Amino acid sequence: MKWMFAPGIYLINKFKYSGKFAILAFIVLVPLILLSYFLLMEINNDIHDAQDAVDGANYNNELKTFLQYMQQHRGMSSGYLNGDQTFKALIEEKQKQLTNEITKIDQIDKVVGTKFDTTTQWTELKNKWNTINSDVFSMKAQESFNAHTEITIGTLELIKDTADASKLTVTPLIEASYLRESTINQLPLLTETMGKARANGLTVANKKALTNDERVQLISYMSSIRETSQNLERAYEIIHLENPTIGKELEKTFQAAKQETTAFLNVFENRIIKTIDIEGQQFFELATKSIDANFALYNHETQLLNGLLLERVNQLETKKLLLATVVVALFLIAGYLVISFFISVKETVNNLVATSSEMAKGNLTIRTRIKSQDELRLVGNAFNHMADSFSVMIKKSQEAVEQLASSSEQLSASADETEQTAMQIATTINGVASGATQQSDQVSNMLEMIIDTKSQVDIGNEKVTETLKQAHASTIFASDGNAAISEAISRLGDVTRTVQFATDSIQKLGKRSDEIGGIIKVITDISEQTNLLALNAAIEAARAGEQGKGFAVVAAEVRKLAEQSNMAASRIIQLIESIQSETSVTVRTMESNLTAVQGQVNIIQKGGDSLKEIVQNVEETEVSVQELQQVLFTLGKIADKVLKSVQTVATITEDTAASAEEVAASAEEQSATVEEMSSSSLALAKLAEELQSEIRRFQV
Repeated sequence: MKWMFAPGIYLINKFKYSGKFAILAFIVLVPLILLSYFLLMEINNDIHDAQDAVDGANYNNELKTFLQYMQQHRGMSSGYLNGDQTFKALIEEKQKQLTNEITKIDQIDKVVGTKFDTTTQWTELKNKWNTINSDVFSMKAQESFNAHTEITIGTLELIKDTADASKLTVTPLIEASYLRESTINQLPLLTETMGKARANGLTVANKKALTNDERVQLISYMSSIRETSQNLERAYEIIHLENPTIGKELEKTFQAAKQETTAFLNVFENRIIKTIDIEGQQFFELATKSIDANFALYNHETQLLNGLLLERVNQLETKKLLLATVVVALFLIAGYLVISFFISVKETVNNLVATSSEMAKGNLTIRTRIKSQDELRLVGNAFNHMADSFSVMIKKSQEAVEQLASSSEQLSASADETEQTAMQIATTINGVASGATQQSDQVSNMLEMIIDTKSQVDIGNEKVTETLKQAHASTIFASDGNAAISEAISRLGDVTRTVQFATDSIQKLGKRSDEIGGIIKVITDISEQTNLLALNAAIEAARAGEQGKGFAVVAAEVRKLAEQSNMAASRIIQLIESIQSETSVTVRTMESNLTAVQGQVNIIQKGGDSLKEIVQNVEETEVSVQELQQVLFTLGKIADKVLKSVQTVATITEDTAASAEEVAASAEEQSATVEEMSSSSLALAKLAEELQSEIRRFQV
C-alpha cells in the first residue's frame, strides 16, 4: 500500500512545513472559494430576478390605472357621441387624469423601458391616445369605440409582455402565482370586457334599440364576464387555501367585487339585453361602480403581490448575507486552525532542536516538553528517555572516575612502604589486574547492551500490541465497507429496474398522447361541421325574416360554441404535441440515466472486489502481527535469562578483581614492583584527572 503514496510522499518531503501547509491550504480553500462564489452568484441572480419582478409589478400597477381611465374614457365618449352631452365635462376631466398617468408611466419607462423592452409599445399607445385626445368630440361612436379598444387591447398586451420580461410570471409561491395570474390576465380581461359591455350597453340604453348583432355581441360579453369571474373565484379559493392570511385579507374586497359583478350582470341581462328599461346615465354609473369594485380588487391583489415579491427579495438578501457570513466565518476558522497547527508543529520542532543543542553543549538536565497529544509527543518522550539513559551513564562514569582517582592516590601513597614485596609479584599482579579490568569492562558493556536490548524488546512488544489492535480494527472496518458496497450494488440494481420501468411508462404515455391526438382531430372535425351547420341555420333564419330572429341568436351562439370548441381542441393538440416532445426528451434522458447507473454498478462491483482483497490482506497482516508478538514475547524471556547470567558474570569478575587486590597487597613487599605500580598510579591519576575534566562538562 505504501508504494501508492510514494509520489505524494516524495513531493511533500521536498517542502518545509510552511510549504506543506500552503499546498494543503490551497487544495482545500480553492474549491471552497469557487463553491462560495457560485452560490453567491446564484443568489445574486435570484435577487436580480426578484427585483425585476418588483419593477415589473410596479410598471403594471401604473398600466392598470391607465387601463381603468382609458376604459372609463371609452364609455364616456360612447355616451357623448350617442347624444348625451352631459358626458363632455367628465370626458375633459378624464383626459387630464390620463395625461397625468401618462407622465407617471413615462418616468417609470425611462428607468425600466430598456431593460423590459417596453418603450416602443408604450410610445405607440401614447401616439394612438394623442389622436383620440384631439379628435374625440368629432369622431363617430363606433370609430371612437374601436380606437379606444385598440389602446386597451394594446395595454393588456403590454401588461403581459412586461410580466414576461420582468420574470413576474416565474414565482416559487403558489399564492403569488395565482395573484400574478389574476392581476396580469383575469382581472384586466374582466375589466376590459365589462368596459366594452358598459360602452355598448350605454349606446343601447341611449337609443332604446337593439339589433340582433348587438344582442349577440352583448351576450358574448356577458358569457365572457361570467367565465372570467368563475376563474377569479377559483384562483381566490386556491390563494385562501395556500395562504389563509392573504386569503382572509383579500376576502372582503373579493366578495364586494363579486357582488357588484353579479349585480351588473343581472341589470345587463334583464334591463339591456332582454328589455331596455334603464336610462343611459343610470346604466353608466351602475357599470362604472361594478368595474371600480373589480379595479379595487385589482389594486388590492397588486399590493399583496408586491408585498410577496418584496418579501422574497428580503429573504434572498438575508440568505445572501447569511451565506457570506458563514463563508467568511469558515475561512477565518480554517485559517485560524491551519495557522495554529503550523505554529504548534513549529514550536515542537524548535523545542526539540533547542533541547538537542543544549545537550550537545553538555547540559544533560534539560528535557523537552511537548504540549501536543499527537505523534510528535511520542518523539519527545523517546528523546527524553534517551537523555535519561545518557545522564545515568554519565553519573556512573563520574563515580567510577572519582573512585579511580582516589584509589590511585592511595596506591601511590602506599607504594613506598611495600616496595620490596611489590617488586616480587609485580608481573603477576599486573597480568591479573589487567585481565580483571578488561573482563570487568567487557562485562559492564555487555550488561548495558543487554539492558538496552530488553528495553527495546519491551517497546517493540507494546508497538506490536498497538499494531495488532489497529489491524483488528482495520479488518472490521474493511468487512463493514465490503458489506456496504454489496448493499450499494443491490440498491443500484433496484434503481436500474426503476429507471427501466419509468422509461417504458413514458413511452406508453407518448403512445396514449398519439391516441388522444386522434380523438381531438375527430372533435375538431365535428366542431367545424357544427360551425357550418350553424352558419347554414343563420342563413335560413335570415331568410325566414322576423320569425327567424330568435333562431338566429341561437344559431350564432351554437356557431360561437363550435368556434370555441375548435380553438380548445387546437390548444389541446398543441399541448399534446408539447407533451410528446417533452416525452421524447424524457425517454432519451431516462435511457442516458439507465446507461450511467449501469456504469456505476460496474464501477462499484470492481470496488467491491478490490475491497474483498483488502479484507483478506488485512486479516493476513493481523495473523502476522500476532506471530511477531509471540516472537517478541519469547525474545523478552530470553533477554531476562541473559541479563541474569551477565549479572552473575559481573559478580564473579568483581570477586576476581578483589582477589587481584589481595595479591597486590602481598606485592607491597616487593619494592621494584611498587615503583612500577607507583609510576602507573601517577599516570592513572593523571588520566583520571583528564577524564574528570571531560565528564565535568556534562550537567546531570
